[in-house]
Amino acid sequence: MASSSATEGLHVFWHEGMLKHDTGTGVFDSGMDPGFLDVLEKHPENADRVRNMLSILKRGPLSPFISWHTGRTALVSELFSFHTPEYIKELIEADETGGKMICSGTFLNSGSWDAALLAAGTTLSAMKHILDGHGKIAYSLVRPPGHHAQPTQADGYCFLNNAGLAVQLALDSGCKKLRSLILMFIMGMGLLRVSTALIKFLPFPFT
Repeated sequence: MASSSATEGLHVFWHEGMLKHDTGTGVFDSGMDPGFLDVLEKHPENADRVRNMLSILKRGPLSPFISWHTGRTALVSELFSFHTPEYIKELIEADETGGKMICSGTFLNSGSWDAALLAAGTTLSAMKHILDGHGKIAYSLVRPPGHHAQPTQADGYCFLNNAGLAVQLALDSGCKKLRSLILMFIMGMGLLRVSTALIKFLPFPFT
């Protein structure tokens, strides 16, 4: 068991490789160029939004209370606790053939699959950190996001359900009750607003 001083504060898990997920430009999340715009918009799920979150955590008021941990790549076998082998095979094949639009607004491009595996592995590492008694609060700062992904399909910019994988790991480790706190950081007018949704994952799996 880790000492009390080591377990205090917020443990943030992060990996720079997740910035390589390139969602492209277009009109909102369509990836389309209508041919008459001077400036195409960045996809709403882009690397800059996570860079802002990273800077807030590193230089904002919480920074003295944060311990940083490097994330890892998930093993493909770890994904099967939530996702079907057929769906994972579809994603791997899409990556091997150069990528494609998996569903509306959700683009798997060069670097996306590696980033998705990092997001899943980083979230699993954050959960294991808690399960092993090394901390009480862990936050995985990841992209692509995962909370919309279903066992058999992508959805809402999400390929792998990072939270679902982490919750399943906890339940498989013997947890009887588990609460997952999903944080949404929204930047606007120079202010940080934090919207929280508390979800109780029992029974599991969920969609």
